[in-house]
Amino acid sequence: MNPGALDRLVAIQAKVATRDSFGGFVERWIDRGKAWAQKLDQGGSEFRRAGVTNAEVTTIFRMRYNSDLTPAMRILHEGMLYDIVAVTEGEGRHVWSIVQAKARTA
Repeated sequence: MNPGALDRLVAIQAKVATRDSFGGFVERWIDRGKAWAQKLDQGGSEFRRAGVTNAEVTTIFRMRYNSDLTPAMRILHEGMLYDIVAVTEGEGRHVWSIVQAKARTA
């Protein structure tokens, strides 16, 4: 892949649990880093759940290899949140991370 195709700056976020003032735990998302990526929209679908129409878009993000990426994380790009579904290695030898993600809107 041509590194010049990495033309989108994305934030990689992870969920963390912190204690609140009452001693309980609160989950929140924090930025774990930023990466340049190529964004490839794969298609979408629309469905109804509980009387609400939802849209789901599948997107592939290609970026330089990152061994820390997991499906427990998400990507923030241009105000849209993408839940990471799978992370695979592209072209072998830890060159690229191929991230399959889904953006949902309600």
